Amino acid sequence: MGRLVVTNADTDTTPFDLTAGGSRTTFNIAHAMRNAAGDLKRQVLEEAAGALEASPEDLEFAEGFARVKAEPGRRVSLKEAIARSHKQGQGPLIGRGSHTGRNPAHDPSTVEGHPEPARPAPEFATQIAHVRVNPETGEVEVLRLVNAQDVGFAINPLQLEGQMEGGAVQGLGYALSEDLPREGGRVSAPGLEHMLMPTSLDVGAVESLIVEEPAFDGPYGAKGAGETPIIPTAAAVANAVADAVGEPVRELPLTPERVLRAVRRAGGGRPRPAG
Repeated sequence: MGRLVVTNADTDTTPFDLTAGGSRTTFNIAHAMRNAAGDLKRQVLEEAAGALEASPEDLEFAEGFARVKAEPGRRVSLKEAIARSHKQGQGPLIGRGSHTGRNPAHDPSTVEGHPEPARPAPEFATQIAHVRVNPETGEVEVLRLVNAQDVGFAINPLQLEGQMEGGAVQGLGYALSEDLPREGGRVSAPGLEHMLMPTSLDVGAVESLIVEEPAFDGPYGAKGAGETPIIPTAAAVANAVADAVGEPVRELPLTPERVLRAVRRAGGGRPRPAG
């Protein structure tokens, strides 16, 4: 792995793609990369087979060499095998791979008006929020947010955890502060600076729990991950607030004014901390 160099591609020179959105980027690209790696492996084995006067099916990779399975002493380094293509005037070995996702079968009577009624490797996440509510002002403080997410297989655990935490923080903004006021069919907010998106100073402890239940059609079992943790946050926080004050707030964001009205509807007693 230490010999691999990853170069960021330029869209001016790479093949055309219809994008990979909806938490599908790693899912789709990893499939394509695995196919390209398989294509490159085939080419390297063919070059090594030519150098060793053997069949590609009789070779294996071991410790930086391609060798004959039945005679491990007959071997050629991967560097030599790859250079052989250049020496014979064939140019560099280039692995090529692509992937086009196929949505699974579904019952059309159960869905209407959605461009993607079914998708491979569906994602799942659940969250638990621990909040503190000020009974005098209605201010909500999220003390702790636990995000458990089934990712299938964590290809890059550190990066994945950052995505999970980032999604959860976006969900907190949706739950507590972000709004899009409209008047007469037009957005009345003058700019994004008035959207009250949360910063690191506004976020309490966020704990990410990576659950790995491999998807049979995912790359190495992986599923999408990026957007999933945004979805349950507002519901988790709203349920925790309802548990604290004894009355649900049925409109987002959970502004102090709305929460304070819920406190008063519940009798105005001092709320208990939510579990």
